[in-house]
Amino acid sequence: MSGDMPARRRLLAVLVTVLVAAVAASVFFGVRAHELRSTPSAANAALADPEATEEVIERVSAGLKAVFSYDYTNLARTERAVGLALTGSAASEYRTEFEAAAKRAKREKLVRTSSVRSIGVRELSAERAELLVFLDQQTLRTKGAPASSTATLDVTAHRVDGTWRIAAITSL
Repeated sequence: MSGDMPARRRLLAVLVTVLVAAVAASVFFGVRAHELRSTPSAANAALADPEATEEVIERVSAGLKAVFSYDYTNLARTERAVGLALTGSAASEYRTEFEAAAKRAKREKLVRTSSVRSIGVRELSAERAELLVFLDQQTLRTKGAPASSTATLDVTAHRVDGTWRIAAITSL
């Protein structure tokens, strides 16, 4: 029986060591999980709310398509789209830029069609979204060959009266 005592002590020491290691790991991972949940990225609904993410993607995509597409015979349609899709500085900056584009469109009889090739939501909260957008554009002329172009945009959208509207557009 005296031979069993050192073996039991070793077994007890191993069990205590394993128990201490398990408790330490549990505490470490618990603290780490709390840190991750309390960081700003934890509030990023783009990671956790697919319905809200899809809503902002649909709304911003439709808005960009509408404001970056125009027809020289109906420029008023694009101007109306600006009123619905853009807000704040994005609306005023766009209107300034669109004046020159509208004059050129009338002069050269241009029709531009824009489509969102790809869009990703980087950050999303209840009232604000940051998106990265890849836009394709086709420009048709009554004289000359069609032209294609692409744009990469950094877009900020705000929820205004329950609807996502584009507040800032930065070309990258």
